[in-house]
Amino acid sequence: MQVIFYKAMYGNFFDKLIAWWTSSFDDKISGKWRQSYSHCEILFDDGQMFSASQYENLTRFKKCNTDSKVWKHVDIKCTMHQIEEVRSFCVRNSGRMYDYLGVLGFIICIQDDKHKWFCSEIVTAALLDCTIIFGLKPSKTSPNGLYQYITEGINNVD
Repeated sequence: MQVIFYKAMYGNFFDKLIAWWTSSFDDKISGKWRQSYSHCEILFDDGQMFSASQYENLTRFKKCNTDSKVWKHVDIKCTMHQIEEVRSFCVRNSGRMYDYLGVLGFIICIQDDKHKWFCSEIVTAALLDCTIIFGLKPSKTSPNGLYQYITEGINNVD
């Protein structure tokens, strides 16, 4: 299983805005924010991806091109049982609405709506639910924050 991160430089204005807003001050000044991430998905071994999509306005499974030119792939160390639990979590939460207001939670305090999700929120929640990661608050986790946590925290890979 992997978590894959969409490289904002290949996205639209909204992708670039998310990447810029969730990057560190130093990365904003140096321009490194352009190499950061604006979206994330769980990628299962069968090629199915799961996340919340602002374009489809819901959480969903989908198969699409995960070319490493536009996606950063990060292997997640977990057991087969954990993978099954993650998939079960995703199935239970498939078809929920996209949380546009939740994305603003990076900027201002907004009450978390458990019936709606944005991408890094649901990916983080799935990994927390299955005890693959610990200590993150899903509604406050950006794609950049999740990438940093996974690569520098639990997996020590890049």
